[in-house]
Amino acid sequence: MNLGINTNGNKWYYAVVNFIVMFLAQVIFLLYEQLALERFPTEFEIYKAVITSLAVTLVFYGINKTTMKKE
Repeated sequence: MNLGINTNGNKWYYAVVNFIVMFLAQVIFLLYEQLALERFPTEFEIYKAVITSLAVTLVFYGINKTTMKKE
């Protein structure tokens, strides 16, 4: 899927798909934990998942950009 660090270039759609996959994974784990406690996630927890996914995606994007410049 070329997510995270890849050697196929630094395309915008890789970053978008990376964000979606990271966000969905975090939401699935969050829902699993919260539904086990019989409550729904708060807005803060959803915002935290969005911000964390965005941060990780930007880090991967920056690493890929730096790696592609060196080659």
